[in-house]
Amino acid sequence: MKIDRPHFNDFNHVADYYKESYKLDALLLKNIKENYQDFKYIYDLIELFTTEDRIYRFYHQSMKVFQLQELTKQINELLILVHPCLDNEMDAYFIEIIEQGTTIGPFKMEYNQHWMTTARPIVEAYFHAEYFLKQIVKYGKLDKAPEILPSGWAALLELYNIR
Repeated sequence: MKIDRPHFNDFNHVADYYKESYKLDALLLKNIKENYQDFKYIYDLIELFTTEDRIYRFYHQSMKVFQLQELTKQINELLILVHPCLDNEMDAYFIEIIEQGTTIGPFKMEYNQHWMTTARPIVEAYFHAEYFLKQIVKYGKLDKAPEILPSGWAALLELYNIR
């Protein structure tokens, strides 16, 4: 169910929009809670092993940075799994960032000659996926979807195009 953003001169339409929107917010939280352990598992692994090492590897020009592509894809698959409204695409910017950072493929020696244009999109995509993973772990502990939106929850709503 795709909901259109209201024209703010039609107050009835605005009220209906927020009623429908809040239903999707609640469904998102429900979906997150049902998959919370999967998110938490990946989050814990990332916190222990991945981010610190792979960002060091980026600055060291190590091919290990290219391993972030697979992890980013896994996080993205989980993010898609909890989408409350599958006929709505995820945020177009996010989709573009993820595609650019996960389709480079395995490391090749010539990538060292243009490291920034090859490896930076991988790190950027990872950071965006990691950010949304962190928001899900943080807000997945709530009992109900917030009516007054903290920025992290609002970002999740933007990710899923329900705000």
